[in-house]
Amino acid sequence: MVQYKVQSVRGDLAREQLGSVLMHEHVFVGYPGWDEDTHFFGPDPAAGSAG
Repeated sequence: MVQYKVQSVRGDLAREQLGSVLMHEHVFVGYPGWDEDTHFFGPDPAAGSAG
């Protein structure tokens, strides 16, 4: 039988020790031209100055 373990900051836990948990996801959705949008991300420092 397979023993499932969950990695936590306090060490490995058995699945049964967790109890109820909440899902947490990081989702980034882009749109055409998102990499040129300076409103949210600011100017690209790697691009240098325009002057």
